[in-house]
Amino acid sequence: MFGKTIQMFFYILLYFGIISLIGVALVNNQAPSSIIVTFIISVIVLFVPIFIAISNKVFRWKAETGTPVSVEEIDKRLSEFTVNDLTFTHDANKGVYLLSPFEYSLTMRSEGDVESRAVKFYIKLWLDDVNKKAIFSDYLIEAKKQRSSIFSALGMGKAGQQEADSISSYFSMGKTRQKGMISLSTSITSSDGESFKFSTGAIHEELINLFTKNGWSVQGKVF
Repeated sequence: MFGKTIQMFFYILLYFGIISLIGVALVNNQAPSSIIVTFIISVIVLFVPIFIAISNKVFRWKAETGTPVSVEEIDKRLSEFTVNDLTFTHDANKGVYLLSPFEYSLTMRSEGDVESRAVKFYIKLWLDDVNKKAIFSDYLIEAKKQRSSIFSALGMGKAGQQEADSISSYFSMGKTRQKGMISLSTSITSSDGESFKFSTGAIHEELINLFTKNGWSVQGKVF
């Protein structure tokens, strides 16, 4: 997956490099302003469809065998799929498979400040039985809460720390959502003291192999 991310980055740089050369050529040749404006608008409008086309080409894995197994067999193997105790469930009404969410939280403390983060990662997967293709997309939701004392914000440090707990503090909250091909790697300690490493790369590898080694292709969905 890392190699494909680098490949995607290369194609985006190549795209911007080409349009930069065209832009410089237009300016150097004193092209009419109407042509330059049209070129700029075209670059903006075409970026999204070009980005989607490139991502569909990059995040694609071909089947390794010429004889695909049935969709029933794929469904059975997905029901047995497990990485880091995460498993797939099938929502028949929506026609989508959901990888059970991986969630963890962090709390960081400093003078007068407390910041907590709750992170949730999961995968949605669709099966195209006609073309024997699996389509999946990653989802990452991060909720952040921060409690800061006014004394800390003003740089008063410990001098105002006790007062901050009783009279003056402020909160900030926020939530970010990501969708696409997400790279996440972290070390986690469970409530019973057991440590393990969670990596979306390991999940992607197992999931892609499940399909490609059974005659199905895989498409990563960015949008």
